[in-house]
Amino acid sequence: MRQPKWIRLAVVVALVGITTSMWWVSRSSVAAFERNSVEKTHQHLLTLAKTEAQRLEAFIGDIGEETRLIAQYPSVVEAAKEGLSAQDVLVRNGYSLEIRSAGDHLKGVSSLCRLDAKGIVQSSLPPESGKIGADYSRKPGVSHILDHHKRLEQERPSRVGRDWGDTAYTSEIFTSRSGEMAFSVYAPVIDNDQLVGIIRALVYTETINKTIDDIHIGEHGYAQLFDDDGIMLAHPDRTQIGTDILAMRKKQFPKFDWSEMQALLARTSAGEAGVAVYHSAWWHESEPRIVKKLAGFAPVRIGDELWSVCVTMGYDDIAAPIAAQARTMLIAGLLMLLVMLGAGAAFYLSEKKRAALLLETQSSQRLRDEISVRKQAEDRLRTANAECKAINQEVLAINEIPHKLFACRSEMQVAQTITEVLTDKFGAYFSRLWLRRAGDLCSECALADHCPGTQECLHLVSSSGYYTHIDGDHRRVPIGVFKVGSVAAGSCKTISNDASHDGRVHDREWAAKHKLHAFAGFPLVVNGEAIGVMAMFSQSQLPSHLLETLDILAKLAAAAFVNTQQIDELRDSWKAAEVANQSKSDFLANMSHEIRTPLTAILGFSENLLDGALSESERLDNVRTIRRNGTNLLGIINDILDLSKIESGKMTIECGDCQPCRSVAEVASLMRVRADSKGLPFNVEYSGAIPETIRTDSTRLRQVLINLIGNAIKFTE
Repeated sequence: MRQPKWIRLAVVVALVGITTSMWWVSRSSVAAFERNSVEKTHQHLLTLAKTEAQRLEAFIGDIGEETRLIAQYPSVVEAAKEGLSAQDVLVRNGYSLEIRSAGDHLKGVSSLCRLDAKGIVQSSLPPESGKIGADYSRKPGVSHILDHHKRLEQERPSRVGRDWGDTAYTSEIFTSRSGEMAFSVYAPVIDNDQLVGIIRALVYTETINKTIDDIHIGEHGYAQLFDDDGIMLAHPDRTQIGTDILAMRKKQFPKFDWSEMQALLARTSAGEAGVAVYHSAWWHESEPRIVKKLAGFAPVRIGDELWSVCVTMGYDDIAAPIAAQARTMLIAGLLMLLVMLGAGAAFYLSEKKRAALLLETQSSQRLRDEISVRKQAEDRLRTANAECKAINQEVLAINEIPHKLFACRSEMQVAQTITEVLTDKFGAYFSRLWLRRAGDLCSECALADHCPGTQECLHLVSSSGYYTHIDGDHRRVPIGVFKVGSVAAGSCKTISNDASHDGRVHDREWAAKHKLHAFAGFPLVVNGEAIGVMAMFSQSQLPSHLLETLDILAKLAAAAFVNTQQIDELRDSWKAAEVANQSKSDFLANMSHEIRTPLTAILGFSENLLDGALSESERLDNVRTIRRNGTNLLGIINDILDLSKIESGKMTIECGDCQPCRSVAEVASLMRVRADSKGLPFNVEYSGAIPETIRTDSTRLRQVLINLIGNAIKFTE
């Protein structure tokens, strides 16, 4: 039975209405989903661009930091002043930081050169024939440093070196001698505020290209790098490197409106980070065509240079699947209306597509999570790199300290060197050094109430940094009192990274006022006993690697103090030996006079015996005199032998009966000849009663009398 016409018309109208409604709802949903997908894709592209920009800044920043550290290294500064190559430094010192850095540390650097203050090559790594002596003064970057130096000399000649700062410079992109595109990182070599050379690290852009090539988004997505002038620095198509991207597109399609790309390049030139939709052409197609693209871009700041990383993909990579989905949904709706049996199948297909979209959304979330994990890993890597740089600086500082310490010749010089190193090299707010000595200011000591009454205390001998005086309340610290005295008492170090709240800090309000966060005290231990304390306050936390370095410094300081003490002892021993040698020389000179006196008497009276006119009694007197002087001469020789016995520790005293008057008479007879030779009167007088005999060593008594009378005659005019 045929349905009424109006019913058929109503059905047709209903079908048309339902179809139209479905089409409109589908179109609205697709448009909203497309906008949402574009927004999420933009955020994903921006995250990738920022991550890659940070990685490039860290990569080139590390090269700049390493180049700056090489330029500040003492042996490199001396080599630049003397015009030596890195190989010459290696031969002279046995070590070259430039050779080691070129081989191990500066990853991504193709060559490392050192130039003099005029831009002439002094050293090249790896060595290249004909490169030494080449004029690089007009090379990109070198001319900037030289011109900047001239300007500083003209404006403020006394601050040339200080105005350079600790900055490395990056040049613009240029074509290297090998024909490859490259840029250079420079660091000035400064000595006494004067430019003496330049360190130049050459980096090929291919190094950056290899990392950027790993970024793939969608079917045609890729990453590129260009400077603030729109010159391509890195691109999957190496032929486009060094070209002006906007000028190239205008040349390919001169009639197209390129205002979108101009706006994009204007934002990157201003150092912005963001997203954009613009039109361009695919570089990998044999017949270029204009397509719509999505882009996320972020700035890369390298010194004075501004680059931009741009991650781009085709808009159709998102829109085409969405349009296909919309068409599928519309056809499914029509089939549902036309064939009721197809309703279930259409619903199934719709749910299947929705599940696919959900899976894609989950994949995007996983990708974002992976990006977040990568950023965290890069943050940890940057932190580790910063710690490595700090450790390298500490190693450079600790390598210089032994030479300074063992060149000191007094304890004060050692103490002053230690406190200055703690302040200048290790960031101490102020540092002090005490030595353990006997107490000397007990009645005047400000800490007398805390003193346990021991014989020794800590004497403040040096202070550097914020406090430089050594005559304050803490110039004497009792052993075992306060944190410094406790370090000496226990011979163990004391560390605090929360000084303003640490109960071991005596005046925590003072620590908080000066924003002191950390305290470190190290004992100076020699043979298991603390001879002093090295201490420092810092306004920042003290990392573990710095504490290990400070522990080494404390041991070096203890060894240096022992060294100065040994030098003082050796100096005292040398002076004592000189005094002993002088005494021996004086004794032998005196003995020569003593030997000459009896010999003169013996020879004189021997000649008298030859006189035939002498009577028998006179001859006997002469013989007795000769015998007496011979005996005295024998005694003098025994004296000399006794000296050798004294020196060898074998001197003995022979005590017996002795007649003092006889000994005096014999010595007077002996010494009267010398007195007469100088025209001096010589008399013997006795005061009081003299015993006839005494118990003593007669030989030693005679030696004493001869020495006393001989000195009297010698020094009497």
